[in-house]
Amino acid sequence: MSNPADIDDPIAAQRLVLIGADGRTPISVRVGRPYAADGGFRCPVQIEGLEPRYADIAGETSLQALCLALRLVRDRLEDQLAKGQSLSYPADGGEEASIDEAQLAAIFDWP
Repeated sequence: MSNPADIDDPIAAQRLVLIGADGRTPISVRVGRPYAADGGFRCPVQIEGLEPRYADIAGETSLQALCLALRLVRDRLEDQLAKGQSLSYPADGGEEASIDEAQLAAIFDWP
């Protein structure tokens, strides 16, 4: 496993709130730019506030590494919903918006 690359300048990011029996936890999804490594590519990904930093996700191409990193994010968020947790977008001066399984799927799937 390679050491994770820094995600100082993410290509994609989203703040969320995880709501469960232990209360509310802000989480931050961050995906970095894929980079060449070990004869293929790796893509840094992090769900800060949910789990420790993952090893950078390996793929044969930069597109594959990016897609696999996004799949990891989707799988981990879906797992939280399956465990009875709730997700929402933070309320930045407005009303907090809940994210259910269908809305989470819509984020990752093309209609």
